[in-house]
Amino acid sequence: MKKRYIYVIALCISCATATAQTISLEFPYFAGNTYEFKIVQGNKHIVLQKDTIPKGGNVQLKIPLKYKGYKGMAMWYITNSATGGGLEMVINNEDFSVSCLDSIPSTKNIIYTNSPENIFLKSSSQEQQALFAKHDAMLAATKAYTDKNSRLYRVFNKEYTRVLKAYNKYAKKLQDTNLYAARFREITNLTMGIGSIITQDENIKAKNINMIIVHQLDFEALFTSNHWGGVLNTWVQLHVNVLKNDAQLISDTTTILKRITSGIVYSQFLISLTKALKKAGKETVITAVTEELMSEK
Repeated sequence: MKKRYIYVIALCISCATATAQTISLEFPYFAGNTYEFKIVQGNKHIVLQKDTIPKGGNVQLKIPLKYKGYKGMAMWYITNSATGGGLEMVINNEDFSVSCLDSIPSTKNIIYTNSPENIFLKSSSQEQQALFAKHDAMLAATKAYTDKNSRLYRVFNKEYTRVLKAYNKYAKKLQDTNLYAARFREITNLTMGIGSIITQDENIKAKNINMIIVHQLDFEALFTSNHWGGVLNTWVQLHVNVLKNDAQLISDTTTILKRITSGIVYSQFLISLTKALKKAGKETVITAVTEELMSEK
């Protein structure tokens, strides 16, 4: 009987271990440093693991069963170095590995294996950077020519228009991709004032970003992105300083709340938004939103 119980316990432990998500790291030049491994929910960081990197630099990070199914960003930070360092990576039910065999990590020498999420995040970031580099060069070139009929202006302007169309396609490709990495790229763009179009018209840009936040943004993805407060504060400032229409802000807030399906994300959105609106002197907006939601019940 005793042997049977031991066997059952061992089997349970084995099953639990098998279902725990694992990330294998190899950073030999960081051996001896201490680290923390965290995930994020709203503005809260949850430490899952902390330890010292052993000789050889191999570390096994695990997502506990308590957080099984977590989809979002995780941070592996060095905690006892004057220069800091670490990784931000997508967690989405993948067992994968990350290696850096150089003493100075960079986007080129940090290699992800068996992680379509993190590989996509890296490649999409590089693609966007290349597009913006071309955009900035062509915009500067067109501004350098006052004669719009000159041959060189027409050449540069044609290339500038091509880059704008290429970015539109890039943004559409992100939108059509189901990977969390695509949602994260869209979220980080919002924190930098970048929407789904490139325009020099600040009013058009503001309306585009507002449209994305109100009608397209996945707030469950935002909740685990490490940009929760940043995006919400940016959105409030966009309304207060650019759009300047309280009726629209009330309507947009109601639309967002109706789209959020998670109870915890819903309540945290109200808490964070209330703080941002109070800071901006717009306390009456929350009252109006509450009254509107109550009237619809």
